[in-house]
This record gives sequence, structure tokens and C-alpha cells, in this order.
Amino acid sequence: MNIAFDIDGVIFPIEDYQLQEGQKYFKDRKVVNPNGYGIREVFDCTKKEEEKFWLKKTFDYNKNVLANAEISDLISNLRKCGNRVYIISSRAKANEDSTLGSIMRKLVEDALKRNNIDVDGIIYTSVENMEEDKKNAIKKYNIHAMVEDKMSVLDAIKDDTQAICFSTRNNQNYEDSKVLRANDVLQLEDILYGLIKDFKSQKIDLLNYKEIDKLSDDEKIQYFYELRKMYERLIDPYYLEQGEEGCKRVIGKMQKAFNFIYRPHVIHKEKMPTRGGIILAANHLHAFDPLLLMTASKMPYHLLAKDELHNNKVWDKLFTTMGSIFVDNSDPESRKKVKEEAIKTVLNDSIMMMYPEGTRNKTDKRLLDFHMGTVGIAQVTGAPIYPFGLNADYRMFKNNLCVAIGDPIYVLPTDNLVKKNEELKDRIDSLLDEVEIYEKCKEFKLTYTEDSK
Repeated sequence: MNIAFDIDGVIFPIEDYQLQEGQKYFKDRKVVNPNGYGIREVFDCTKKEEEKFWLKKTFDYNKNVLANAEISDLISNLRKCGNRVYIISSRAKANEDSTLGSIMRKLVEDALKRNNIDVDGIIYTSVENMEEDKKNAIKKYNIHAMVEDKMSVLDAIKDDTQAICFSTRNNQNYEDSKVLRANDVLQLEDILYGLIKDFKSQKIDLLNYKEIDKLSDDEKIQYFYELRKMYERLIDPYYLEQGEEGCKRVIGKMQKAFNFIYRPHVIHKEKMPTRGGIILAANHLHAFDPLLLMTASKMPYHLLAKDELHNNKVWDKLFTTMGSIFVDNSDPESRKKVKEEAIKTVLNDSIMMMYPEGTRNKTDKRLLDFHMGTVGIAQVTGAPIYPFGLNADYRMFKNNLCVAIGDPIYVLPTDNLVKKNEELKDRIDSLLDEVEIYEKCKEFKLTYTEDSK
């Protein structure tokens, strides 16, 4: 599950701090409402006075207020069980792209670090439009449950996620049939683990192509419909978004140099789509092949990486930053998990880069045998496979490197995967014919055109 926590009032006990420190700051001013949500409600002050208070007290609050240790342990345990945990916070100014915004985000990150709280991501929203921003973040990042203390936010998000009201003095009288209440961390733990159990009970087994062949056409259509819906619920858009941003950063630094040095030629450039939710499938000859495909696609992608790359700190950092999916080809469970991650990636309208051969081709054969994973993912997602044929003439400044793009292949629920796999292999083989013609033209110093074949 994707689970989100508010930070102030849930992870950090802000009520006691603002009451105690507010009395010192405002001195003789009476406490108007000790159960108020913020400084303005507690002391009936102006917005400007509230801003001055937090301008003076923000560093102290972040440095000295301890997180709820039981919440910290709960977050740690949730992540150990395979759930992704996020913070969605409307901390003042933290959502702004400014120096002050950077400082506020750093304060939050330092406070979490000091309290040994690790999360999968922090999503900052505005104070002024808190309710709508949190609602939009929940929908955008597919959050299944949100722990929140502010009543207006609970009202805003209750139709888009399982809202959980974490009890504070301010929300004691709040009631809503759609919102669950946790009076303490023990109740919160029971609620979350109950939701996780229900969530897992809805899982549908991923069948292999032999098991699918035993189903009737109607059964196949129903099976893939339900399977796709299940995977749509499992998507973690935040994680995928971070990988795509990482891919842009990494590739952006390398692509210009790569294109200048190798000057790759793209055949049928007009066939390259400009949207996500697709699968790129290519033969695999060289470690630089992803960069060659990036020359053609110009869009961030997710690719498969060998699990053994974790053993090298540099490669591990590089491929993890790019949002790669790591696979141990010798382990059937690893391959199954990778297929599921790839399905969720494509259903998130992202691009999955696949090498159906499963490894680099270091033989004299033009193509190795194709694994069934690529067509299997296409069948579940309904996404088109764009075939690529490429060479490995990585001689600097020779202008011999080439990639050809083919027409998309669709795999229907009722299609035979073995036949579709053969079709994909034949299509890439035909593209390699075109690449070979380009190579011959270069060899004999002829002008290549796409009519040369």
C-alpha cells in the first residue's frame, strides 16, 4: 500500500509546543481557545502575528521537538513489510521554489533524520490551498490511506483515499462515516494493518502463458480486465516519477556527448511516439544501447538491470537513480516480481525499455531466443510494443551507429503469446536488415535514404 502521514500534529506534537511557546511569546495575551488548530485560533491573533511567531520559533521547533517515537516505529515497520510511506505536509513556505523554501525543506528533512524517521518521499503542499493541494497529491500519487489531524483536510480527502483522523485536542468532536479514527498509535497500527490485509486479499495471481492458454476467450478477457485493474491500484507514481527525473538528470549529462562522439543515425524517426504508456523492445549488443535508444525516443524511461549491479556502488547508484528495475534472471520469483513492476510502470503512462533476449548478445547469431516477458507485459497492459533494431558500431566519430524503429505491435487478451513473441522477433530481425543496408551504404560511401532498401 501507499500510505501517507501528515507531519505536524501526527508525527510531531505541535499542539503542546504552540500553546506553551505562544504563551511566552504573546506574554499577557490570554489563551482564547486551548484546543485551537493553530496559533491564530489559540490566541486570536492576526495572520501577520502568527507569521512573526513562527519566523522566530521555526528553528527551535524543528530542532528540539521530538517526534512521536511510536509513530516512528510504526513507519519503520510499515516499510519493512513492503509498504511505501510518504509525508504530505503543508509546512509554511516549504512548497515554494525559493531560498526560503529550500531552507524549510531542509529543516523538515533534518528533523526527520534526527528522529530516525525514514520515508519513501516527502510531498509539500501550500498552506493557503492546503485542502485542495493535499486532495490532488493523494490522487496524483495513488495514496491508499492518509493519516491526518486537520478536520478540513479530512473532509477534502475522504472521497479519494481512506482518511484516518489521528486524535488531537482540536478534532475531538469530528465525526464522519467515511473517516476512521485512531485515538492513539496502537489503534492507528490496528487500522493500518487491517487495511493492508484487505488490500492484499484482493491480489490476483499472475498466470504464465501456458496457464492462460487453458482459458476460454471470454475468460481471458475477464482475467486481463481484472488483472489490469488490480495493478492500477498497486501503482506507486511518486517512485516512478523520481526515477524518471533521475533518468533525465543522468541521461541529460551524457546524451549530448554521446551524440557528438558517435553521431547515431535513426531510421524511421517519425515512428517514434511522443507519449508514455509504451514498451520499447530492442536487440541488445552493448552497454551503451540504452543511450542509443534514448537518442531515438528523447523521453525518460525505465529499464531492466541485472541484480549483480548492486555489488558495484557506482553502477548501483547510477541505475537506482534512473529508476531501473533490478532482476536476477536465475530466480523465477525475481523474474515474476520484475514483470509485475514493469506492468505497473507501463500502466502509469511511463516508458519501459526491454531487451527480449534477456542479456547482451555476444554470439555470432543475429538474435538470441526471445523471453516471453515483453509480450506478456504488453498483453496485461494493452500497451503497444515499439520494436527497435540496432547495431553496435561504437567507433568514435565514424557515424556508423544506427537504430531503426518499427511499427507498433499490440497483444490482445486472446492472442497466443508464442506467436506474438515470434512476430516481435521477426519484426526486429527485419529492422536489422535495414540497419545492415545503412552499414553497407556507409562502407561503400553511398548516400543512405530510407528508399535504399
